Order: sequence, then structure tokens, then C-alpha cells
Amino acid sequence: MTWRKVINYLRLHPVKHASQVADCYGAGTGCGWCRKQITRLMNDMQANPPKNQDLDDWLEDRSPSSQSHAEGRTVYLAEKENPTS
Repeated sequence: MTWRKVINYLRLHPVKHASQVADCYGAGTGCGWCRKQITRLMNDMQANPPKNQDLDDWLEDRSPSSQSHAEGRTVYLAEKENPTS
């Protein structure tokens, strides 16, 4: 799943809750780590929707790098497995 696919899904479908994005190839249904990012992306799109000509720039400003995505997910999964009280 890529952010581009999620963004295009959000552009084409009226989505009010992040859980509805699951219809886009199951986005947000795995470990749950990306749900906050999907919600942030939904809010950004409603406040400042991308135009076709600047979609790449809009996406670049909002997409995590592959490395930061992987690192964030690793931290999230570790905390989920061993929650602190």
C-alpha cells in the first residue's frame, strides 16, 4: 500500500473516518500503526486538497520516508507488545 493510493482513494471517495479507508486495499487494518497518519492525511486533504498538477509536491510534504516509516512502525509494535504502565 502506498500513500499515493490512499490519497487517490480519499480524493475519489467521501471518507469521514479513517476506518473507511480500509476499503482501499485494506489500508490501516494491519498492525494499526498507520491509522494516525491516515487520519492526519484525511484532515490535511480536507483543509488543503491537492491539485492534480502539484500532487507529487503535496504528497512529498506529507509522506514519511521509507526509513522513518519503518522506524516508527518498529517502535509502535514494540510498545504495543510491551506497554508501559
